[in-house]
Amino acid sequence: MQKPRAEPLEEIVLNVGDQHTLSLTNRFSGKFIEDGYTLRDVKPDKINVVSRNDFKAYIITARETGTTTFYIIARNPAGSTPLEVDVTVI
Repeated sequence: MQKPRAEPLEEIVLNVGDQHTLSLTNRFSGKFIEDGYTLRDVKPDKINVVSRNDFKAYIITARETGTTTFYIIARNPAGSTPLEVDVTVI
């Protein structure tokens, strides 16, 4: 078994107060044993990130102008892989 691989993601640009739905369908390849994903480095002063549909999507809400990067981590017994999510709030 190989650890998951993340498909690259384009930068997300939002206005303050806007929301974006980030689907995780086909974002990672590989066989998953563990359910769900882990978030890392979310800056709650810039964005709010909430899981939806049993971790099949995340809702990103822009809170304050600026740029931020957070990670969605997928794991299986072979290891873990982060998906880098770059967000610019204008």
